[in-house]
Amino acid sequence: MMPRSWKCLPCWGLLLVFHLAAHAQSPWLPVDKPTFVALEVMKPLLRDNAPEGDGPSIFNSAGFLTGRYALNTRLRLLAEVPFSYWKYVDKSGGQIQDGHLTVGNIYLGGEWHVNPGSDRQVFIEAGLRLPTMPEPDFPDQRGHFTGLLAAQDRQDAFIDDYLPLQAFANVIYRPNEAMHFRLRGGPSYWLYMGADNPFVEIDNELFLRYAAEAWFTSPAITGAFGVTGQYVASAESGSVFDRSVHQLTAQLMKDFDGYTLSGYIRAPIDRNNGTLVIVTYGLSLMF
Repeated sequence: MMPRSWKCLPCWGLLLVFHLAAHAQSPWLPVDKPTFVALEVMKPLLRDNAPEGDGPSIFNSAGFLTGRYALNTRLRLLAEVPFSYWKYVDKSGGQIQDGHLTVGNIYLGGEWHVNPGSDRQVFIEAGLRLPTMPEPDFPDQRGHFTGLLAAQDRQDAFIDDYLPLQAFANVIYRPNEAMHFRLRGGPSYWLYMGADNPFVEIDNELFLRYAAEAWFTSPAITGAFGVTGQYVASAESGSVFDRSVHQLTAQLMKDFDGYTLSGYIRAPIDRNNGTLVIVTYGLSLMF
């Protein structure tokens, strides 16, 4: 039979949405490429408490098809289509969750680069996620589960009934050609678009998000590491630590003739962020 924790995944997913970071666009794609198309695929490594042979399918994964287009040296347009697949394998003959693929909320936004080419570059990114994900029809349509668990830095891509609006400021300092440092932060405001619930009051949500990254470049390979975080500003209870979460990130990137391949890993570093997910790992292919 399915373990209790997996039966409660809808509840865990809703809790994770309001505790984990959700940036507007991928933190794994470099800002130095003005125009590109990229495909990201990621998998969460979950805590194993299922019977032997049972558990989430090895094919469960989430991903994003992302495009950036430079209109000029200052203005860039962005679009992102998220997708997620979930299936539960139960060899003991108990409850079975059939495989389901979900297309999430499409992101549309832009970047305004204040001083392109400067050693102390500043740019603003802003956008919204259209509420394009179908409303989950439990217990069959669980495709978005993997996205909630794997894409913890963009969970607004896999939540229904909200219209997320967000804006972030970015500062990049380049002490030399071999490295640069990036700070990123700003608010994200989620407008509730669903029906009124007579039993639970559902309000709009405000998040404050921040990240710091260090990038190192050589002729052979590019590496990066950093930390991402979020503070739930609209929460009415809990300490500062209960209302904030953080993750460590690491990435390696290699340029080939006509495309770029990168791999990354993300690990939670506090109690709010490691209930089900041990680490998330993924690959991206950029053209």
